Amino acid sequence: MKKYIHSCFIGIGIASFIIVLNSISYFGMNVVISSLVLGVFQGIIVPLIYHNKIKTLYLVKVLLHAIISYLLIILWWIVGENLSLSMVSLLWFIVFISVFSYFHFMNHKDAYKINTKLKDEKSKKMKIKEKD
Repeated sequence: MKKYIHSCFIGIGIASFIIVLNSISYFGMNVVISSLVLGVFQGIIVPLIYHNKIKTLYLVKVLLHAIISYLLIILWWIVGENLSLSMVSLLWFIVFISVFSYFHFMNHKDAYKINTKLKDEKSKKMKIKEKD
């Protein structure tokens, strides 16, 4: 099943690349290049906020991420020519919430698996100590 999901994501990546190439003729080179630069900066801000040792609440990190991400979208919108700010904002919100929710639930699931494994190991050690 994981192979199929991985393959689907590769297909989505290839389709996205084709869409980027086709959008050059529709939107123009400025919008396409700014979209790619936007994607790079969106990718850079994640490790800067979450993986550095910033000692603050997780909610503050999420809000900081959302604010910086939205400011990047506003800069991208300024470069875009025929795009409405309300539509760009709505799409940003949908994408941000979707991606955030996915990673939040996956991390929660991974943490649950790790905690379950640690509890099992702890109970095994306790049983060994009881036998001695």
